[in-house]
Amino acid sequence: MPRPESIDKRFPLIEVKRKVAYYLICERYHRDRNMLEVPTVYFEYMVDKTLWHNIFKNYGICPAPAWPWKPGPDDNDMSGGMSEFYKQWRIENELPIPTPQQEEDSSSDLWITRVEPPVVVDQALRETIWQEYFGANQHTGFIRGPFALNLPVWVDFESLVLGQNGCGIEAINNDIAEPGLVISWEVYGAASLGLVVPLGLVIGSKDEASLALPQVQRNLFTLWCDVVAWFCEVVAGGTMSLASYLRVMQVTSYSMERAPLHQEAEALWQQAI
Repeated sequence: MPRPESIDKRFPLIEVKRKVAYYLICERYHRDRNMLEVPTVYFEYMVDKTLWHNIFKNYGICPAPAWPWKPGPDDNDMSGGMSEFYKQWRIENELPIPTPQQEEDSSSDLWITRVEPPVVVDQALRETIWQEYFGANQHTGFIRGPFALNLPVWVDFESLVLGQNGCGIEAINNDIAEPGLVISWEVYGAASLGLVVPLGLVIGSKDEASLALPQVQRNLFTLWCDVVAWFCEVVAGGTMSLASYLRVMQVTSYSMERAPLHQEAEALWQQAI
């Protein structure tokens, strides 16, 4: 496995390799399949698989370990619609794209799922574990509650957290987060801006029974640390989605002890508001 040290130096490299993976997959779809449009869900899945192999290749590990997330989505899975990235890549390379009529025809018989309402995560359960790790401190600044954080209003919540038609948050809660855990969000009004927007991420357990397990509690702490680290990257200008970030952490730093970057996150939060 890649070494866990110098994590602050590795993430910029990983983000660069992810961007490279996007373009490689675009070229493959065009060159090998000559496709005008591709489904988002499978496109993103192939990007992640390419990134997986490239990360290990960078550390001289060839071939890479077997891809652990099986089975993958169907290559015709249309729950996330068509890939906007692939469409823009074709435009930038002066390649033909579907006409409006073709797009309408291809989408007319698709079932596009709506994003499910956020999971309600019990605050009392989270507070109990929070106090065990951090004490009974007041929640201020970027910390909006136990294992919950505020997001700046300018963060692209849909692309960085939800994913197209919710495919990002579904991947997190179904495939990436450890069993018993869930990432949700809270929606409230930003009165000064005249908005009602999702500004808070909440990390917790799916039920009271899960949270009673010591391993789930440790996993909750680890997931919180990873989400805070992602928060720091995004507020500092990073563009990696939460799902991709957590998957990278799962692959490269699975056994690494985590520490929450609360001070760094608070400093970035104060600059962002």
